[in-house]
Amino acid sequence: MAEQRWDGRFIEGYAEENIKKNLAELVKINVSIDEAKRELKARSKGLRVFSECYDIFSDLWIKRQA
Repeated sequence: MAEQRWDGRFIEGYAEENIKKNLAELVKINVSIDEAKRELKARSKGLRVFSECYDIFSDLWIKRQA
């Protein structure tokens, strides 16, 4: 969220990077890389919805301040 980038490519890359960083933890909890990718992809759908609402809110706020 700090990056303020919401496109699918960025989110997938970010997820991939974090899966690799936390591979040892995935092994400990017996979760495969494919499972982790599926789970993160499913959970990241909410980020896209949030980003659309956030964009609309930001536009309205800026117009109101003008």
